[in-house]
Amino acid sequence: MRSKKIRLSVLAVCLMLGLSACGAKEENSGVDVQDEEKLASAVIVPLHERNMEEILVLGDYRNLKIDQPQPTQEEIDYYSQFYFQRLCSEEFVIKDRAVEVGDAINLDYSGKKEGETEPFEGGTAQNQILTIGSGQFIPGFEDGLVGVMPGETVDLNLTFPEDYHSEELAGAKVVFTCTVNHILPAEMTDEIAAGFGLPEVTDVASFKAYIENLMKSYVEEDMEAAIIDALIAQTTYLAIPEDMLENKAAGIRDQLNQYAAQTGTSLEDYVASNYSADAEEFISNQAEEISRIFLTCQEIANRENLTVSDEDLEETLSSYATSLGYEDVDTFLTEYANGATREEYREQIMLTNVIDFLTDIINNK
Repeated sequence: MRSKKIRLSVLAVCLMLGLSACGAKEENSGVDVQDEEKLASAVIVPLHERNMEEILVLGDYRNLKIDQPQPTQEEIDYYSQFYFQRLCSEEFVIKDRAVEVGDAINLDYSGKKEGETEPFEGGTAQNQILTIGSGQFIPGFEDGLVGVMPGETVDLNLTFPEDYHSEELAGAKVVFTCTVNHILPAEMTDEIAAGFGLPEVTDVASFKAYIENLMKSYVEEDMEAAIIDALIAQTTYLAIPEDMLENKAAGIRDQLNQYAAQTGTSLEDYVASNYSADAEEFISNQAEEISRIFLTCQEIANRENLTVSDEDLEETLSSYATSLGYEDVDTFLTEYANGATREEYREQIMLTNVIDFLTDIINNK
């Protein structure tokens, strides 16, 4: 069985309900006062005390059909090159010759339409990695950088193709102001890899092993999400408790209000911009989805003895508090977890227990 730490990768959307609020809350969070009052005054039946026979009927959760993709060598090589080009330290980059076709370069650029003073949307970048001759940019861009010395800034007068995917830019005359920062080494060496500052990376081989393990962790996260999706699909829901839906919706609205305040927008505009949805409809749908996830996993926990006892909960919270330098659990919950309750942590630990349990079954088939 894998580590029992709470892995925040298990459907990050679940963490909008309390644990995602970990850390200091800004004084001007933009949180709706009514939501705070609702969260504070609502009497919520603890998840582990609910009568699941009235709520849902589980399917055959021990025989979930889940694809288990593994990273290919091609993917490992691609991401090894990707990170090599971004982690390569200053002492190994090339600055004493001009750019040639085939070089991978680091550059800054800013694009403006002809006659305009402000860059167009999406036309500015810093420390962009570009291989000259790759055809990644519009015609003339890469050719215009051949012969440029690192540290030099040039203006490229170009025209977007008529069939460019953005109607605003299709056929537009533009000026890209580009600065070549440096040229990257053609190949990674053991010395370069050792300078990345990554744990246990001392040469090219250990760096590629690091990347492979990193990619496997991404696959694990995808598998966790696939397990959740499969569970929800084969479970029949009779009646999701209204108090739970209201509590989850209030928690989501609280978090979204904070995110909106940080970006200087309203809740409605933030949701429309980021999720292309009506705010209240989005909140309602997310509350129902999250409730289904927790209810389904709780019923599996009940059946498989994966529930979290009061003693286990206090032991886990105490270890969190100690590791983060808090004198006791209550201080940890108030200051670090931003008032998250013990029951919210109990739910998260239970969720991880269940996902671990199902993952082990799938891996051992």
